[in-house]
Amino acid sequence: MGINFVTLMLLNMAAGLALFGLFIGRLDGRKPDNAFAPPFAVVGFIGLITGFRMIFSWPLIGSYNILFGETTVWFGALFLALAWVLTRQSDLLPLAIVGGFAGLAALVLGARVLDMGLTAAPPLAAMGFILTGLGALLAAPAAALGYPKPVMIAGRLVVFAASAVWLMFALMGYWMHLGEYAKYGLPTGS
Repeated sequence: MGINFVTLMLLNMAAGLALFGLFIGRLDGRKPDNAFAPPFAVVGFIGLITGFRMIFSWPLIGSYNILFGETTVWFGALFLALAWVLTRQSDLLPLAIVGGFAGLAALVLGARVLDMGLTAAPPLAAMGFILTGLGALLAAPAAALGYPKPVMIAGRLVVFAASAVWLMFALMGYWMHLGEYAKYGLPTGS
């Protein structure tokens, strides 16, 4: 197993989704709060850099680079764009439509993770992808309909659940990686 940074990507995903859940809760018929722009930009930057690095260097085995790298590029780009839209106080609908395409891909990837038994915890990873995809798919109708309360509540619950799943997955990854990588660079006794 090569050295990789998928744990950073997963933790970034969890943090970004938790932040997005808070952001959704503050919309409630008001103009979007541009105070969220800087943290969205941080999450987007980390996602874009790590995702691009993964899709061009393939530090993981086989299809895991596609699974985590490409989705992280989408995630990072969408969060950077969200930060930019908030600073300009523009309409969120066009970005939500683009995010819907990433959401569809996440649903397919979640089903495929389960089908192929990918990752150390396929049901958990599949749930993370599916919940994240559902959250992305809810964004466009919410924006188009003026952020109706039932849609916003559903979206917020889905996004917070996805964040919790990715956080669990990230923490499991840190635990496993520290054990697996402990042999690299350790002193060989005295």
